Amino acid sequence: MKTNTPSFIVNENILLAYFSELSKQGKPSCLWTYYSMLRYMLRVRENLDISRYYLYTLLVEFEQY
Repeated sequence: MKTNTPSFIVNENILLAYFSELSKQGKPSCLWTYYSMLRYMLRVRENLDISRYYLYTLLVEFEQY
């Protein structure tokens, strides 16, 4: 089923940049929340599993600060 919404290209570099910007604004616990919501949305809408990306390691590093 094709929708009229544009399809976005999502890759690891885009996600790393997005979460890098988010890390400047919020707490690490908020990053985990955003990551979880984004992971679910991308899995449902785009059939994309971002849990395999390097992003997980990056979030662990942010949590330490």
